[in-house]
Amino acid sequence: IGTESVAQVITVGRAGMLDAVDFGIRRFANTPGDLRLRVLDASTGAPGTTVLAEVTVPNAAVSLQTEEFTRFEIPGGLAVTAGQRLALAVSSPTWTSGGSVFPVALTPATAYGGGNLYLTYPGANGWQIFSNVDTRFRTFLDIGSAPMADAGPPFTVRLGDAAGPSARRTMAAPGSTLSWNILSAPPGSNAALD
Repeated sequence: IGTESVAQVITVGRAGMLDAVDFGIRRFANTPGDLRLRVLDASTGAPGTTVLAEVTVPNAAVSLQTEEFTRFEIPGGLAVTAGQRLALAVSSPTWTSGGSVFPVALTPATAYGGGNLYLTYPGANGWQIFSNVDTRFRTFLDIGSAPMADAGPPFTVRLGDAAGPSARRTMAAPGSTLSWNILSAPPGSNAALD
């Protein structure tokens, strides 16, 4: 990785909170720049544009060992569901020319059947499939029993318009049920949850 970015599409095997990702990437002693992981929606099978989580690892924290993993801790975690498709997109927005690139560890595509490796670079028409290879990665999932409610980011609507909070990042313990209530509303409001 230098001016290009790579994204490994994965299929989530179990619901929980995605706490960290280990990505098979390293640096040379003269590799400049930090690394950024963006977890993207990949519901179409290819990396999408919706960023679900983002974290940057400083250059000094990137492994110097051959084909070692670099850990990306996701602050607060990301609620994921079984079968959900995500893209683990790694780039170096602060990389500068004149130094070595970040080499990515590659494996035969037959090693992982849950998604493909993609590549993009300046001048490319979006993400391009990187044929016959995947990258080495590990995901760390908290499958604890504590429920987590998340209605999405704040938003504003005009009086009389419908609001659309999203509970897609909400998770509950297996076999339990969560319910939503309106705790407060302006006087005269007809607010209701459907």
